[in-house]
Amino acid sequence: MASHVAVDEQSGYSFDCFLPDISLVVEFDGPHHFAQGSKLPMGATVMKHRHVRSQGLGLVVVNYWEWSITGSGQDASPAEQEALLQSKIDAVLQRRREAADSKLERS
Repeated sequence: MASHVAVDEQSGYSFDCFLPDISLVVEFDGPHHFAQGSKLPMGATVMKHRHVRSQGLGLVVVNYWEWSITGSGQDASPAEQEALLQSKIDAVLQRRREAADSKLERS
């Protein structure tokens, strides 16, 4: 069961979405996560992402410019948003599988 705006008891971080069954955090990073007028993430955002990953959780980040605008410059439809989110989740899960396979090969 997904939990929206979940809070990690240890760190105190809040997450936009936490999928505990697959140890995955989804963050939708709005403009306040970035330096003004740029796509450079603020230090607190970078630190939070690093901390989430260090806890062994998968992290999917959807930046506001990805979520709202398509490649053609038009507003993204719900179907396009869903496809974007699914592709990002799939990529994180694929990297996790590859890392596990690599670890098995080395042992």
